[in-house]
Amino acid sequence: VYAQYDEGYWGAHAAYWGDQSFKAMTYAMKVYPREINALRGELLGAHHLPQVGILEPWASIVHTFGTPIGDDVRDVQYEAEAIHRSLLMAHTQVDVVGEWRLQDDAPQAAPEGASGSAMAEGIPPVLVVPYGLFLSKATQGWLVNWVREGGVLLCTGPAGSDDELGKPSCELLQAAFDTLEISRGDGASCTVAGEHVRRRWAFSAMEPEMRYEDGEGAVISALLGAGEIIVTGFAYLDAPALVDRLLAEAVARVAPPLVTADNPRVQLYLCSRQEARLLYVINEDHRDTQPVRLSLANDATLTDLRCGVTL
Repeated sequence: VYAQYDEGYWGAHAAYWGDQSFKAMTYAMKVYPREINALRGELLGAHHLPQVGILEPWASIVHTFGTPIGDDVRDVQYEAEAIHRSLLMAHTQVDVVGEWRLQDDAPQAAPEGASGSAMAEGIPPVLVVPYGLFLSKATQGWLVNWVREGGVLLCTGPAGSDDELGKPSCELLQAAFDTLEISRGDGASCTVAGEHVRRRWAFSAMEPEMRYEDGEGAVISALLGAGEIIVTGFAYLDAPALVDRLLAEAVARVAPPLVTADNPRVQLYLCSRQEARLLYVINEDHRDTQPVRLSLANDATLTDLRCGVTL
């Protein structure tokens, strides 16, 4: 379905219940253009199929001011917005995962009439923690168990180095890196993998995946159970190309796409309903029709094609 991007997405259907501020008001997750709204009957009963989830680190949002978060990225939402936008341009299916969804008794569906969103079932196979230096102990424990069961976690910055009360923690990282030592950088510009970053955190007492130009550890990774944890010593906003590469490699390993496109100016939105897959191709350009070539995975076939008319 080709549909014109509609800026009027602030209605009640635009966000999941419970995630409105971080999800919709920050970077407009679950945007439904007018033409897709006209096909809402096809969305009812469907579920989004995200490859990547962006965790909403609530404690880090609370502790933004007067902490390294404010110094480095100003606000966690700026970090998350940049990651989200890059994933959309790469046609990666992406979702926001509020911390409330990590609870054992978290509801799996919106109350009747609360949302028209095609809410994803379960947690995506890849999670990103956007500069979540502060994470609650409960969230850190949940993430450790989730990774052990096969999830892939990518953290920009040493996630969970402090808990929700602002006290030193590091339970999440110590589960995978038992000898890890973390030090705060001096803020001087530094290079890692060809990108100039403001060095903020350095990892020692273990062999890193990548080093800063002065030899300090910049990126670390480790297997934990059936899953993997990848941690950068810098924000996405400092080295987006490098983090994009790490994310793309993780997605290719555990969540290869069903469909890809060759035009970054369109968005792909993939849903599942019973045995069917519903793919929406959304044109973000307000002026021109966008040519796009779609490539399907080997086991996928196109059975029905409908084109929406831009009004």
